[in-house]
Amino acid sequence: LQKLKLDRKAKAKGVKQFIDQLATTDEFQTEFDEILWTGIIDHVTVNADETLDFTFINGQTIKEAL
Repeated sequence: LQKLKLDRKAKAKGVKQFIDQLATTDEFQTEFDEILWTGIIDHVTVNADETLDFTFINGQTIKEAL
């Protein structure tokens, strides 16, 4: 339970950083940003059919071809 609690705190921190960064910019994101990435993506699954499943922290998943 302690590990789960720490994992959730880390995710919450990432989400807060993501929201804070979005709130301070008026521009579109044009370059990769690790803080934004970790703030919205929970995990990526590489499939045998050469597609990627991006699972967001809210549980939504999208599939993209390589």
